[in-house]
Amino acid sequence: MAYNIPAAEPTPEELARECSGAADNAVEWIRSMSGIDLDFSPPSLMAVDRILNELVNTLPDEDKEATVVLLGSYLGEVLLRAAGGRWETGDVFTGPGVRGLGGKEITINPFARIRQAFADKEEHHLAQYWNMVVGRIEDSEELREQHGFRPPPSTPLKKLPVDTSGSGKKSEGPTDDELARIIPEETKKFIELLKADLGVELDYSINSLKFLDHYFRSLNAKMAKEGKMGEKRVFVYLAGNYLGEVLRREFGGRWVFIPEHQTTGLVLEMSDDENRTVYPHKAAAKMAMEYKAGAVVAYVDSIKRRVTT
Repeated sequence: MAYNIPAAEPTPEELARECSGAADNAVEWIRSMSGIDLDFSPPSLMAVDRILNELVNTLPDEDKEATVVLLGSYLGEVLLRAAGGRWETGDVFTGPGVRGLGGKEITINPFARIRQAFADKEEHHLAQYWNMVVGRIEDSEELREQHGFRPPPSTPLKKLPVDTSGSGKKSEGPTDDELARIIPEETKKFIELLKADLGVELDYSINSLKFLDHYFRSLNAKMAKEGKMGEKRVFVYLAGNYLGEVLRREFGGRWVFIPEHQTTGLVLEMSDDENRTVYPHKAAAKMAMEYKAGAVVAYVDSIKRRVTT
């Protein structure tokens, strides 16, 4: 991933081509490693959040700057396509910015925002950022000269449905409603990816989980060979999605974010156990890193014992 966008040399037109190309590369990169198709819409930033939250703690240092360029370009293109404006050169510290959003005198630095995500390692990076930008657009003055800018939208910009109850504090992650929308969609893309690459079509049945045993064995072998998890973390996360979706459909339940564990859990509706919450993503990570044959079946059997029949 060797991409470099100069900070000051290109014209706005040249810079727009550079950043648009990098954004397209970001879409291809995300699709290749997760099966998720990004569509440059503001809601797609919630899907990017899910991926970025996995990458900030696992991506090798040598890949972070290239990722900043890719995801920063995508974030900037989302802003421009939704709110109008144009790319403009920045400085060596912030990189290029987008100016004129919503026809207002406002400049945003998407590359600096992605870089901050890796530095701060906080949750919920971009959905709340979009809402902040919408608020700034509402409060900013009109552009005096709008020639050369994409026109602003004819309808008001809408904020994304993120939890802002902890304003001023570290975000506590996605809401239950967000998880209920995003995880099934991500899981669907994961199934499509496996069908295209491996010819395997998962059907959300308990029996289909036997395939995850083979899948985790393959991931474990690759991680052992490479000596690190790296971007395999995203595939482990998506496998956890599928594992949880099968359990949710079989036993009933709802996805929740657990702030104290900084992970996603599944609250089982059919369980009469006090510990009704299970953690499919943590289970998937353990089974991939410490592979044992039959671990998936054993995990499901342990869940069966906790639910009422």
